[in-house]
Amino acid sequence: MNPLIASGSMDRRLFFIIEALSDKPNIKMSISKLSEQAGASVRTLNRLFLSHFKASFKEIRNKVVMERAEQMMKKGISVTDIAFELEYSSISAFSTAFSKYQKQKY
Repeated sequence: MNPLIASGSMDRRLFFIIEALSDKPNIKMSISKLSEQAGASVRTLNRLFLSHFKASFKEIRNKVVMERAEQMMKKGISVTDIAFELEYSSISAFSTAFSKYQKQKY
């Protein structure tokens, strides 16, 4: 089960966003694009994220993307392929974001 969803009941609109994020996380995923498909306004979705996760969509997206990057690294996937898969604009942009995440994590 998806750890972001494990807490039980969740608004179906938020569930849709979490599923989309879990299926193929990428740094370019935006709440505004997903809001139409989820059937909720950006404002409503932001409120749902804050109330359910105590974090913004952007914070959750970044965490999911970085966790996926860690999984890929453990499998021996190259940094170039990881940056491409997660839709970073460059290897440098990915490396900077990953380093920042690692510092915050520890």
